[in-house]
Amino acid sequence: MQTKLFKAATKRVALLLVIASGALIQGCGFHVRTAELGSLGFSSVNFECDQAEHWQLCQSLERELKAHKVTMDDDATFTLSIDSASSTERAFTINLDASADEYEITRLVKFTFSEANNTKSKYSNEINARRIYRHNSDALLAKEREKTTLTKALDKSIAREIIRQLTLIRIGANDAG
Repeated sequence: MQTKLFKAATKRVALLLVIASGALIQGCGFHVRTAELGSLGFSSVNFECDQAEHWQLCQSLERELKAHKVTMDDDATFTLSIDSASSTERAFTINLDASADEYEITRLVKFTFSEANNTKSKYSNEINARRIYRHNSDALLAKEREKTTLTKALDKSIAREIIRQLTLIRIGANDAG
């Protein structure tokens, strides 16, 4: 009888601790790091991305820009261009029979953000993202679907990272002289 009461009391205390921890974290201002909407410092951009070659990445980046209330305009002061994007796939873990058990997909994207009137104001960077997935040689169609899904997720992740980096830079702000 005492053991049941002790277990019930322990569960209540654990629940209270979880709730108190959540309230403490919420109260101290903790939040997941993402780019704040409307925090880019520009309202329009000339977006250059080869849709034929990098369709999913271009679409993800366009969605992110629109979510931040940025319009696409060929005559905009700032230009965001996707210079290159590449994907590689390799065996990540090998079974005892030398067949691949897991694969790693790596996506590398190089981009440039520049100001039209100022050749000195230019920010270039490359972003690397990767995902690992299990390979089942009996389910080749499922493997291709999973690879496609992971590539889309990588492109979305890279688009969010580009936006995050754009919130941190201030091109032209220090070029007054």
